[in-house]
Amino acid sequence: MKKAVWIALIVSLVLVNLGAWIAEQATGFSIPMILRLVLVLGITVGTTIFAGAFALVSKFDEERPLTGHGNDTLQQRPANQPANTGNAATPPERQGSGAADPRAAPADQADSSRSADDNGSDNA
Repeated sequence: MKKAVWIALIVSLVLVNLGAWIAEQATGFSIPMILRLVLVLGITVGTTIFAGAFALVSKFDEERPLTGHGNDTLQQRPANQPANTGNAATPPERQGSGAADPRAAPADQADSSRSADDNGSDNA
């Protein structure tokens, strides 16, 4: 990223001054040096922001979720270690057990809990 910022600074310095010189030759109007400096710094800061954003976006594929240890996020996972696919809210003793949640009502109980008059008919 440092290289991109230096390249942007040098290129913008040359192009802004070249553009100001061409404009002065063509129109006779001189662009003050403070305005040139502001343009150069604005271009450099904009390039810094875009280079930083590009660096962050390019690292998205390399990162993996935290496994409980903050220092192994970017390291390669060993081949024999499975990926942690469980829900973070699920306690570790319940992850991957395949057991249903005992608090959840089974689907057949939910349907049988309807009253006798509410059987879907329109008897009034």
